[in-house]
Amino acid sequence: MRIARFIHLAEAHGGDLERWPVAEREAARELLGWSDEARRALEEAQALDIWLDRATPAVDAKRVERLASRIEEALDRRGPAPVPPAWTLPRLWPAATFLAVMGLMGVVVGSVGLVPASAGATGLAGLVTAGPSYLSVWVQ
Repeated sequence: MRIARFIHLAEAHGGDLERWPVAEREAARELLGWSDEARRALEEAQALDIWLDRATPAVDAKRVERLASRIEEALDRRGPAPVPPAWTLPRLWPAATFLAVMGLMGVVVGSVGLVPASAGATGLAGLVTAGPSYLSVWVQ
């Protein structure tokens, strides 16, 4: 085992070799036998484990149970969550905006009189081939 792998395992699994992957334990013990750097890395991991154990608060099962029952009571008093209506104002804004823009475009196009002038041309091709007369109608 290389020292970099040992340090990675010490950082990931802590200072107790029994928490390390089984396949890595024997190689780690061999490395500990001759490497000062591996011993220092394991000591640092063990010191961190001690700090983490001190920082972990003790959990009282009765206190957790009381808290859970209070939460359940509060939820029961409140009743089921209200179901919002399907059509609320925030949900209508995108559709209303789209319809308003389409209506405005219809008014603008209708007032300009963009109707194909040539008999054979329809749709966008008629608008393009009709020439500048549409622009002059719009400007007047």
